[in-house]
Amino acid sequence: FTLLDSISVCDYLQYEGGLKFSKSRGTGVFGDKAKETGIPASVWRFYLLSVRPESSDTAFDWSSLCERVNGELINKFGNLVNRCISFLGKMGGVVPKVHMEKRDHQFFAKVNKFVEDYVAAMDAAQLREGLKKVIEISQEGNGLLQREAPWKLVKEKGGKQRADSVLGICINVVWLLAVLAEPYIPSISSKICEQLRIPKSTLFIPGEEEKGAFRSGLGPPAATWEEAKEKGGVFVGHKIGKNQPLFKPIDKDQLPEFRKKYGGAGSDTGTTKLFPFNILVGEITEAKAHEKAAHLAVVKVELGPGRGQKQIVSGIRKEYPDSNNLIGKRVLVIENVAPSNFKGVRTTGLLLCAEDASKTKRLIEIKAKVGTKLAPKEAKIVQKRFKSKEFSNYPMEVTADGAITYKGDALVPKKKGAEALVSLDQTYRNANVAI
Repeated sequence: FTLLDSISVCDYLQYEGGLKFSKSRGTGVFGDKAKETGIPASVWRFYLLSVRPESSDTAFDWSSLCERVNGELINKFGNLVNRCISFLGKMGGVVPKVHMEKRDHQFFAKVNKFVEDYVAAMDAAQLREGLKKVIEISQEGNGLLQREAPWKLVKEKGGKQRADSVLGICINVVWLLAVLAEPYIPSISSKICEQLRIPKSTLFIPGEEEKGAFRSGLGPPAATWEEAKEKGGVFVGHKIGKNQPLFKPIDKDQLPEFRKKYGGAGSDTGTTKLFPFNILVGEITEAKAHEKAAHLAVVKVELGPGRGQKQIVSGIRKEYPDSNNLIGKRVLVIENVAPSNFKGVRTTGLLLCAEDASKTKRLIEIKAKVGTKLAPKEAKIVQKRFKSKEFSNYPMEVTADGAITYKGDALVPKKKGAEALVSLDQTYRNANVAI
């Protein structure tokens, strides 16, 4: 027998807005109720593993479920499988020979790096990260198809060979997805094998251990079946089957019904949107560099009558090296974060920043009265404290028109008579909200 050498444990999965799952109150979807939603088990597996609370509490959220399933599982993973098998079927359904070019070697190098990261994540029981790599490989495959456009190449003089090569490469990536998805959504892995007309027993991660690390070795389709069984993938001349869509999109119009049905007795989640943050407009009154960490600033922020000041430690020194330039800025503060210590200095709030694609942060400065509370219109603010590392579980964005949004809803003043908020200027737009 095999002795246990490690065990993977999790934090808590909460329901929308930080509520606890409760069978007695009917809050949340439990195993005996999941089937009646009409959402397949494979879809539940994908979503729940994608939000697995591995290092902090995470939240089940109906909008997130819809977005991840439709945007990632269907539009990336399912789309690649369907397009490859469908188009190859129109071309005769036989795996073609690949004539490798420099850019193809670069493509496989990138895919193989993702596979190596996947193996490392799985060895460390980081299932969310492993699933993320599966989606990233799907995205790479879709990118190759879109760039090369084999449906156009076949109509061009001399383009058939390149079209064949692209399809041969992509069909091997589809085979790889069947391999990597098997621990997560085994029934879907089986369906891909059926459409490829290969035994599921032949699936394995291509590569070998080298100097204590796994080196992935996926390449173009093998020349023979025997070679494919050794190296992985399909082989030239293999006849695939017909494609069948793997998933059905989740209808957004169903979400209010699900929220109402599974929101629980006495819960507002059936009819009211929940917002996890208590966000206030504050004014920085003091600022200095952290004595033990060059990238950190220590600021005091006035939040208005009855709330006083909060001391906040924030990683903004790179963007604001002169602490004096912070004084007087009106900023957004999350108040209901659990207090913690950064390098020996206590912090009791979070400063909100806009972070662009290059990971550059800028404090979100806003023209509003100190103490003004912000939240989506008609949303109920959940006052529960959360850990700062859980902030990423509830993503917010700055849109192209300068609005700060949560799940597509703009944040607006919650206080009657509050000064109207202006749209954030152009430098903030199309950014993520960060801390």
